[in-house]
Parts: sequence; structure tokens; C-alpha cells
Amino acid sequence: MTTQIALPDPASTLELAAAALQALITLLLAALCFGVWRRGREPHFGWWAVAFGIYALRIGAIMMFLQTLNLNWLFWHQVITGWTALTLLWAAIVFAHRAKWQAWYWVLLAFPPLWGYIAVNKLDNFALAATPAVLFMSGATIWTGVVLLKYRKAATRAASTLLGWSFVVWGLHHLDYPLLRAQGAWLPWGYYLDILFVLAVGSGILLLVNAELASRLQARSVELERLSRRMVGQHEEERRRLSMALHDETAQLFAAVKMQLGVVREQVAAPQAERLDRAIELFDDGIRVVRHVTHDLRPA
Repeated sequence: MTTQIALPDPASTLELAAAALQALITLLLAALCFGVWRRGREPHFGWWAVAFGIYALRIGAIMMFLQTLNLNWLFWHQVITGWTALTLLWAAIVFAHRAKWQAWYWVLLAFPPLWGYIAVNKLDNFALAATPAVLFMSGATIWTGVVLLKYRKAATRAASTLLGWSFVVWGLHHLDYPLLRAQGAWLPWGYYLDILFVLAVGSGILLLVNAELASRLQARSVELERLSRRMVGQHEEERRRLSMALHDETAQLFAAVKMQLGVVREQVAAPQAERLDRAIELFDDGIRVVRHVTHDLRPA
């Protein structure tokens, strides 16, 4: 940016209060995203936490510039603004595509400090200094919205749609900076409008958290149902194996012993024959018990 920015009152208490409120809300959103990231380790929430943390630093830089009119703070405000837009874009890309970092992305990161140095220290024309930075920030923000709008998974469609349109409209709003906000026309209402965009994005992130929690709950329910079916199947298989063992082995063994006792009974005297008759009756009872248990294990 340039020293020709028109600020009606650099240390305006009202403007500083609005900026402080925006910084506070932004930090709360960063803390929310960080907390969600710690619970689930989803990378996009981590990047959103970083993005809104950087955004809070951006507001701090402009507040310091308003109080001191030191161009170093203006330079860092412009640099951090560009990095904020890029971090938000990267968070959206990670969310939608699970993308990996590419080497050429460093070129995009290098643009804000490079152009910030040129705009603050080398240019005296405000429009020339502000326009490329504004177009860069607006383009990155609109691109963020487009990435989110193209994400069409049913479970998170409402969240991604709200996030997408919030970023698209926010990116379009950035374009008024050279014409209105830099000339003081939006003071302090520009801060409040940015707060509304931050709250809209925060609402989209909360919807996303809720949708992802519901999706995880559904996945766990499906997994529990699968495990339940597996346990029931294993239980039924064990019952079938036990039933077959009793029917094919134990009952047949009892029958064979009964036959042998019958053969022996025909060859012994009466007192011993009576005892063998009692033993045969007990084996008959045992066979009935085995058949009853087999029927209970594998009913028809």
C-alpha cells in the first residue's frame, strides 16, 4: 500500500474498538477449529485454525498501523492479508481433495511479501499499489468459495454450500477496498461486515463439524451392526458344531453301548439281567436327553 491512504482519524477509538471485536471473534473461531482438529486430527480443521490465527494477526497489524502510522506495520498487514487468503484456500483444497503440497505453491506465498514491499516502499500511486494486492486476495477468496461449492458429498453439502457462498461473497466484497474502504467510507462498518462474514464461515464450519460427527456415528453404527452379525454367525456356527457333535458322536456312542449291554444281558443270569435292564433304561434316558439338547441347540 502507499502513504496516500486517507484515514480520517488514525487513532479513532471507534475504529480500534471495531477492529478489536473482529480480532476477538476471529481468535474464538481459530480456537474452535483448533479444538475440533485436536479431537479428530482432520487436516482441514487444522488449516482453518492456522488461517484464522493468521487473520487475527492481520487485524493486530492494522491496529498497530492505525496507532503508529509506521509503514512497517502496513507492510506486514498487506503480507499477512495475502497469506490469510492463501491459507483459507489451502484449507478448502485439503478438505475437498485431500491434496498434497506442491512446490509451485511457494510462488503464491512469495507474492504478498514481494508486492507488499513494492507497494509500500516503491509506489506513490494508490490505485497501482492497491489493485494487484486486492485482486490477489479477492481471487484467492473467491477460488476458496468455488472449491467448496464444487464439493458435493451429500453428508456435508449444506455446510460446504454455506461456506462456499460465504467466501464467494466475501471475495467480491474485497474488491471495494480501493474505492471505498481505503478512503474511509466503510469506517467502522467495514469491520462489522467482515465480522458477519467471519460468523457466516464459523456457522458453516459448525455445520461441517455436525455433519462429520453424524457421518462418523453412522459409520460406527454400520460397523457395530456388522460385528453383531458376525458374532451371531459365529454363535450359530458354534451351536451347529456342538449339536452335530452330540448327535453324531455322543448319541451314537450311547446307542452302541446299549446294544452291547443287550448282548451281554442275553448271556447272564436273572439277577444280573435285572441290573443290566436298569442300565439299559438309563442309557435310553441319556439318549433322550442328548436328543432334547440337540433339538434345543438347532431347532427345526
